[in-house]
Amino acid sequence: MKKVIYAILIAALATAMLGGCQDVPEPYNNPNENKGGNQEVLDPGTPTGTGTEADPYNITAALAKIKTLKGGENTGEIFVKGKIRSVKEVDTGNFGNATYFISDDITKKMDSLQIYRSKYLGNAKFTAKDQIKAGDEVVIRGIFVNFKGNTPESEPNKSWIHSLNGKTVEAETLVPGEPKGAGTEAEPYNVTAALAKIKTLGGKDTLKNLYVKGKIRYIKEVNLEKYGSATYYISDDNTKKMDSLYIFGSKFLNNEKFKTKDQIKVGDEVVVVGSFVNFKGNTPGAAGGKTHLYMLNGKKETGGTTPEKPETPQTGKGLSIEGQVVTLTNTNAEVGTETITYEMSKLGNDDIAKVDPINLGDGLTLTVEQSDGKAAPTYVGKFKNLRIYANTVFTITGNKKIAKVVLDCDKFKKDVYVGNTTATVSFNGNSVTYKNVFSEPKGGGVQLRILKFTVVYAK
Repeated sequence: MKKVIYAILIAALATAMLGGCQDVPEPYNNPNENKGGNQEVLDPGTPTGTGTEADPYNITAALAKIKTLKGGENTGEIFVKGKIRSVKEVDTGNFGNATYFISDDITKKMDSLQIYRSKYLGNAKFTAKDQIKAGDEVVIRGIFVNFKGNTPESEPNKSWIHSLNGKTVEAETLVPGEPKGAGTEAEPYNVTAALAKIKTLGGKDTLKNLYVKGKIRYIKEVNLEKYGSATYYISDDNTKKMDSLYIFGSKFLNNEKFKTKDQIKVGDEVVVVGSFVNFKGNTPGAAGGKTHLYMLNGKKETGGTTPEKPETPQTGKGLSIEGQVVTLTNTNAEVGTETITYEMSKLGNDDIAKVDPINLGDGLTLTVEQSDGKAAPTYVGKFKNLRIYANTVFTITGNKKIAKVVLDCDKFKKDVYVGNTTATVSFNGNSVTYKNVFSEPKGGGVQLRILKFTVVYAK
């Protein structure tokens, strides 16, 4: 009997202990319950709206639409309504845009949409950091993407606040410009043409050796300490509301560093030369550190390349340049009909560092000399041209009076090698001497690369 009572007591005690263990917390998160640990549960929203101005998407509907996009796709222009949950950044300087998050109800834990680098009311730039704040009700107008397939957001610089707490402002209308120019030294693009060209570039493409003309609208910075460069904007007419081109980290004339902040000012007319990009496919401007001023208020840099169609057909006494043709004229002789032609290719395919006197035919002799130049004239076999460098000389001597010498010159890419416009020509008896004079303190001037000589005798 005692054994039976004892067994009953043991069973009751075990039952009590098992019941108490159910109240003891587990020492770890049970993987079969609430998978993912203490993950925040967002309140689900109800999608509303059609994305039009009259019926904007709410955030829930906009997110559902944007999340279906693949890389490279966008929504086109849509309207999205919500409340600002948090403001990440307001840029009031260079870009004048803001990045913030909006949701359907900021009093609840709801999913948010990132408004990335977006403009203010009327598509204008932000000018103060307090122009928006958490709690503001906004309608955003613009283009949205699913960045890398997992981040729904507005496309940078392609959205703006259509309505702020019920207030709407029509977008600022820019005065359209007329594209002009060819992007060359002789015929620079205006800003309108340059923007149209640069906007066609992909994010990794570059346009090199481009010339762009405009007026300085706004100067962001002139950095004297480290880079000696300036960052500013140019437009076709800074007295009107026109689109601008961003000139980033650009050097002064002759690609030299800026020495004082007042070397440029708003209103200056400039020609900028160098490489241009469409940063991230949506921000056209100068490639940082790869442009400089070619011209400032009509003053050109010294040296540089020669335009394909030089502006001065008559550059000095007895010297004229037209395209790739240089003509030396004896003003004291009447041009006859007898000519002698010599092509430099007759010298062969090998380079000649020291050019001996050359028989051009009919008693004409060509001699070259270094004179006070830094490099002696040379013949380059690969290109079949005779190169007359800065301050070097060639002389043609014959047994008859020479009235004119015509030089057909070489071109490489956009550079035309027709010598300096400051070159001198002198006729003396039966000879003519040309010196490729270059007197600037820096640079090597423009080479004269001769492919062919044509000598015209006097009557």
